[in-house]
Amino acid sequence: MHADPHTRWVIYDDRCRLCSRSVRWLKALDWFRQFRYVGLSDPRILSELGIAPEEALRELKLWDRGRLFGGYAAWVRIASRLPLWFWLAPIGRLPPIEWLGRRAYEWVARHRSCLP
Repeated sequence: MHADPHTRWVIYDDRCRLCSRSVRWLKALDWFRQFRYVGLSDPRILSELGIAPEEALRELKLWDRGRLFGGYAAWVRIASRLPLWFWLAPIGRLPPIEWLGRRAYEWVARHRSCLP
């Protein structure tokens, strides 16, 4: 697989059950197939996009046509492109919601191996 720089890539930890379930959910909501999904077990894409595996392991990454987003910012950006969730993106960017969202995402990311 070649990392086309004009493609939207969702990069996730495919060895993490929570991450894999979340991406299955995203794929189901991605009706127009706007994103390509790649797990960390495929390091070629990371290399082609210039993303260090350690960085990608910390949080979900979104490579959106040349720009890299991580964690909560990636989720909000992804939501803005999904037909059922686009309306949440502006709400997710409001200062108090964004602050809480970032903190919640960081907590879940740190504890994801302990979560069911």
